Amino acid sequence: MCMKNIIDTFISLLALTAIGISVYHYLVCHPSVEEMMELMNNDIIGNYFNLDSLKTMTIEKGDLEAYYDLEKGLIHQSPTFEFDYLPYSLYMANKYHYADAYYSVYWSLAYFHPSGDLDSLDAETRELAISYLKKAARKGLAVATDELQEYDSQKHSR
Repeated sequence: MCMKNIIDTFISLLALTAIGISVYHYLVCHPSVEEMMELMNNDIIGNYFNLDSLKTMTIEKGDLEAYYDLEKGLIHQSPTFEFDYLPYSLYMANKYHYADAYYSVYWSLAYFHPSGDLDSLDAETRELAISYLKKAARKGLAVATDELQEYDSQKHSR
């Protein structure tokens, strides 16, 4: 009987120790909500997306995955991401003829004006934006085709 109590006590202590270690591990290894928000706003963007590396891979290799990840990283890091992304979109459109890049160039130029209206742009910038929209549509990008049709119908209804 005495041995059974010793064994039960020992098992209980082991269980409590395991629970204590688990709780300690959870508290040490799992950051608070505030720490998670700080990580999301600072370190994770820099480490996960490593923007310099993505820029290099985009320009030197025409790496589509790097190009798309660069967009994601810039979206999270810069309030003017579409303008920071524009040179990479131009490069990928002009060198590699990627439909999404053509559309990104169009979008950046078209929504440059605070009104977000093509008609608010000067004629030369508007024509440049539309030329990239047409290239994206010719490449089969559905959103570009739809937007071009809408633009043409509005243009003809005036």
